Amino acid sequence: MHICQNCKLAGSRHLVVFGDGSVNADILVVGEAPGVEENFQGKPFVGSSGKKLSIILKSLGADKVKMFITNVVKCRPPRNRIPSKTEIMHCLPWLKAELDIVGPLVIIPLGRTAMDTVFKMLDISYEGGITANRGKTFSKDGVGVFPTFHPSYILRHRELSSEVRSDLKRAIDSAKRRR
Repeated sequence: MHICQNCKLAGSRHLVVFGDGSVNADILVVGEAPGVEENFQGKPFVGSSGKKLSIILKSLGADKVKMFITNVVKCRPPRNRIPSKTEIMHCLPWLKAELDIVGPLVIIPLGRTAMDTVFKMLDISYEGGITANRGKTFSKDGVGVFPTFHPSYILRHRELSSEVRSDLKRAIDSAKRRR
């Protein structure tokens, strides 16, 4: 088995964190990078952000195990810093492969890094950051793209939980209509 050594993140990781969930999922959720818990368990969104995401999805009658959940980069950046452009570039083939394998009807980028990466990967034009684009619907080749805030941001700004809940509901409803 080849263990990636393409960037400096390899030197500080515990485990590579690839996507998890159903490869037949209608919805692909993309976060930024693994956190502490993810780094040790080898699964995305199992820490506090993942628990927050699960709570919101459950409130909508959805289940994250029926989705495919991944991150832009597959190793934890030190001190949870934003991944560098080089680190993103080295992980991009993994994200593209996950997208190709799953073939989702809807993609939900969580946060600015995920939104920027997904939009560039799909060649979607946009202006502004996550605040300007969350709540909007984008589309590329029949796939709906619904950017929203990352659950870690919601943990720090609880007043925005209803916006994320609303964004996720629109994305889930869109996936049902696209089936």
